[in-house]
Amino acid sequence: MHSHTIAQIDRQRFGCLVRAERRRQGLTQAELAQRTGMSISFLGHIERATRVPSMETVVALARALRFSLDEVFHTRPDHAILLSEETLTGLSAALDTVRFLLDGPGS
Repeated sequence: MHSHTIAQIDRQRFGCLVRAERRRQGLTQAELAQRTGMSISFLGHIERATRVPSMETVVALARALRFSLDEVFHTRPDHAILLSEETLTGLSAALDTVRFLLDGPGS
């Protein structure tokens, strides 16, 4: 399995999504860092959009904050991250793998 980077997403909007959801849940960066095994410094970089998150990072944050990957990868006016149709098509296999990992077999 390849390690995918998510250079196609808008890092600024993804960072805003992570920060907004973390704050909505009343979590500090330290608490989110503990949930994800990431450093506080790295989470700050994600929230400020100074680092490109890997697929593993996106999944870990989605799991920890309990938001849907659809919020990250689908073009919807009520959600932050916008991707082209070409990018969505290219990520299809990776998303199937992630969904399998999140939901388990037979879901």
